[in-house]
Amino acid sequence: MKIAYATAAAVIAGIAGVGSFSAALAAGKALPPLGSAEAAKLPPVDLHLSVRGGPDPRTLRLDKWQRYDPPHNPRNDAARQAALVPGGAKLPVWKAQVTVGSKTYKFSMLGKTVLGTGAKTTTVNLVFVPLVFKFKNATFDPAHPFANCSPADIPTMVAQSPLLQNVSYKPNGIDVGTSQFIDLFQRANFWTPYVQTNNPNYHLLFKATQAPGYAITVKANASALSCNTGAAGAIASVDINTFDPNIIQGQLIPDLTSKGLISPAKIPVFLSYNVIYGGALGYHFIMNTNAGVQVYGVSAYLDVGGPSVGGTVPPDVEVLTHETGEFTDDPYVNNKTPAWGHTGQVTGCQANLEVGDPLTGQSQTTVAMPNGFTYTVTDLADFSWFYRESPSIAAAGFYTMFNFFPGPQGKCK
Repeated sequence: MKIAYATAAAVIAGIAGVGSFSAALAAGKALPPLGSAEAAKLPPVDLHLSVRGGPDPRTLRLDKWQRYDPPHNPRNDAARQAALVPGGAKLPVWKAQVTVGSKTYKFSMLGKTVLGTGAKTTTVNLVFVPLVFKFKNATFDPAHPFANCSPADIPTMVAQSPLLQNVSYKPNGIDVGTSQFIDLFQRANFWTPYVQTNNPNYHLLFKATQAPGYAITVKANASALSCNTGAAGAIASVDINTFDPNIIQGQLIPDLTSKGLISPAKIPVFLSYNVIYGGALGYHFIMNTNAGVQVYGVSAYLDVGGPSVGGTVPPDVEVLTHETGEFTDDPYVNNKTPAWGHTGQVTGCQANLEVGDPLTGQSQTTVAMPNGFTYTVTDLADFSWFYRESPSIAAAGFYTMFNFFPGPQGKCK
């Protein structure tokens, strides 16, 4: 079934006042909107960081995303079990539990609860952090896309995407609303009766700002490939094991925190351009800090690729919709589910609420936006699919946003 989307919002415009903003940023009190004129003037920070190159991307099956293993380590596993630590402002999170058979599963999600009545709008702050990777033979900078590969710089492309602009969603004619993509997913996810009847004004919105980027030296050459538009371009890979935790957790999150640009009440999203992390195109994770658990995301924006990398590379914001959907429904990476698998990027069985993983490489749709660009967004699995609810509580009785699965997951063997 094809889901129809209709755009319904103006493109984000830049604002004036660079001087006043610079003073505020120096004091750690303000960041400009993602993709704004002020953000474009922020020079990348050079902490003299370096990382090893990753596997040659031409050898990877990027269209299946099946080589990604989250960067778990003992330090992070402790944070996953603790979930929250005392001190500091936290993200708005609601908690509940669901029983499947004889087992009860506790979970937490971003926003205010959809249970009860009277839920209204919750806004979550995302801080986008561009990453500039300097390979020996090429520089991959979100602010400066390759010639003819992108109609605008990457922060602007993300700011004008369905993730941060309004689109409408009507599965089987049911009007879920006109809003940002992840908000529509959550409204549809808990539609009957929680949103439709009890909380029609429920919304979970993202407010996106942009921090100064970071320059990172890569001790390798990038592998040149062809741009999807036919112009010269490249795609590259860095070693995830030195990138995270060494770079992200060891350097960037502490630096951003010390400058007052992020906190556990905000989610930094590290944005690369045509650079992936070994076999991972993106991921979301957590880090324990003195102020509390810091949720963060890492995502590549890709506009190059082709058969030479083993299939169609997920374009533009497809990876980003995957990761934002997942840290919305599993912000602390500890929501357990009945075991599921053998679908999407999961070849075996796993038991967590990762809403993008079951559909990786299987179900996407395109959305034409007012900036004239047609974006690709990924399908996301509904709550009822993971917890084997029948009928589904999602809008139109779906089990994924684009109705890919006909029913709830079965037992994984």
